[in-house]
Amino acid sequence: MRVSKSRGITHYFTHSSLQGCTALRELNLSYNHLEGLLTPLQGCTALRTLELAHNLLMGDMAPLQGCAALREVYMSHNQLSGDLDLLMGCTALQYICLSNNKITATDEVKAHFEKQGQLFRI
Repeated sequence: MRVSKSRGITHYFTHSSLQGCTALRELNLSYNHLEGLLTPLQGCTALRTLELAHNLLMGDMAPLQGCAALREVYMSHNQLSGDLDLLMGCTALQYICLSNNKITATDEVKAHFEKQGQLFRI
């Protein structure tokens, strides 16, 4: 299943937004003024590409920990916070863009992602 962007949506990102989307592989809702936490993504275990850039999302990356198939994350220009270490278990990750957020990463975490050959921007 793939959900592509639909510019101009103004909506609060809730758990029911993606409930039952366990086969969702790609989600692109960038530039939609979405507000809320990332908790609706907890059940999206098949998710490979996540594009939520230029929204008003907040909170930490913890809801993505169960997304083992996740390869690409584009979530720049939000209000996300917390530490990048929450994504260290996502071993399939190849690209992470979290710029213009309040994400932090220790030298150990940065080294982990660089060692994996993953390109990231925070």
